[in-house]
Amino acid sequence: MQKQSLWGRLLKLRVSEKTACILLGAALAVLVAPLLWLGRYDVPCYDDFNFALDITAAWKDTHSLLAVLGAAFAQVARLYRVAQGTFSGLLLMSLGPLTFGEGWYALVPWIMLSALCAGTAFFFCTLFEKVFGVSRPAALIAAFLTLMLQIELVPDAAQSFYWYNGSVYYTFMYALSLALYGLLIRLVLARTSARRGALTAVCTLLAVVQGGGNFVSGLVSALVLAGLLAGLALKKHPALRWMLLPAAAFAASFAACLLAPGNNARLDNYAWQPDALLALRLALRFMFSEASRWLGLPVLLVMALLAPVCWHAARRSRFSFPLPGLVWIGSAALYGAMYCPSAYTELSFGPKRMYDIIFYGFILLWMVDWCYLVGWLAARDRRSRTEQDVGVPTKTVPVLYSVCIAGVFALMALMVGNTHLSDQEPVYSFTSLEAVFSLRSGEAAAYHAAFQRRLELLKDPAVEQVRLEEYPTRPALLYVDDRQQEMARYYGKELIQD
Repeated sequence: MQKQSLWGRLLKLRVSEKTACILLGAALAVLVAPLLWLGRYDVPCYDDFNFALDITAAWKDTHSLLAVLGAAFAQVARLYRVAQGTFSGLLLMSLGPLTFGEGWYALVPWIMLSALCAGTAFFFCTLFEKVFGVSRPAALIAAFLTLMLQIELVPDAAQSFYWYNGSVYYTFMYALSLALYGLLIRLVLARTSARRGALTAVCTLLAVVQGGGNFVSGLVSALVLAGLLAGLALKKHPALRWMLLPAAAFAASFAACLLAPGNNARLDNYAWQPDALLALRLALRFMFSEASRWLGLPVLLVMALLAPVCWHAARRSRFSFPLPGLVWIGSAALYGAMYCPSAYTELSFGPKRMYDIIFYGFILLWMVDWCYLVGWLAARDRRSRTEQDVGVPTKTVPVLYSVCIAGVFALMALMVGNTHLSDQEPVYSFTSLEAVFSLRSGEAAAYHAAFQRRLELLKDPAVEQVRLEEYPTRPALLYVDDRQQEMARYYGKELIQD
């Protein structure tokens, strides 16, 4: 018998999916850790002060959570009439940590990153495990790799993770939308009336929240719900009647959001007349231009890492992964719809915090579509062979894949430990590296110290007029804006400007 080469033996070695999942989870934890640690230097800015002004007054006067909620709802009602109709988003923005003290603002990245990770993991576990029939470790591997791409390559991490007012309206609402989609899937698959009733109640609540949130998540949720209802109706599925309540609640909520008087007041400020056809053309252009920008080497690397996991997981599954072309077309429609709100109102991608969740949505859809395509190929291969030809698939992946994961882990650890070749700029633009650079260079500490000096002046009862010092540094992950007028007004001072 001819002796097999070392490369051939290496290719045949296998490692468990659970081990690969643990390794990737550890790598993700290493990447997120500096982002959370940087949160201790996070400070409020701009609309944080505007939205917290009346709410903080209610808290200081009563120290009652009910009074805080009452002030928040009153603010939402006022803004709904004069500014914008996204009432659930306005409520979340009104209930920021600044209300209870500046020190609580350090929790912002913890809240946003936890929501993003939990929402993504829950969605992947539901879709891959409950629908595709693959193991939970395989589903988590896909989720962890997707999260690595989203967190490390997000266009503006400051607005997505560290600025409460912007991130809760977009990143947090995006995470809630993933939770809603996962629960809707579970509602369709539920077997008992009690479970369907409980899931219907939770889905209805989340549907109301999504309908009154930002227009990007809201429009995507509308399409998802419409597609689910159409599919269930065609199949005459028994879950259709349970799905009607969340769908109706979302429709009523989204209609109330769209028809708000405040939306008309905002549109009156634009110098152009919004045009739906122009918005569609712009959305088509944006979706192709930005997809080509984002499909770089990191995404290709993750696709290569995911392929063997999806292949072996799909070989064990009974799901046939039908109509992959239709799945890709549906995903493209959802992706393109994300650009429509900003294309309609601003003729652009929209603010960076909105652009961030479009990026999240694209990466998630691309990874799901890639796994689906590999699963379809694996299912075709499974059907074309007999069990004697291929043996019984096991919950393992090639050891070479595990080596690749270990290599990615080592590379990430190396990048975190050696963030720059000079004392000025980081070599890589990965978010974790930016965080470590800010921590090691001292710019984050200097930024926070300047904010504390401002607070000493702003909280001095003997001072009525203030001149605020400029921030000596502007860390890429922490600095969003420095509109001093809003800050001075929040503390009841008159700003002296040069």
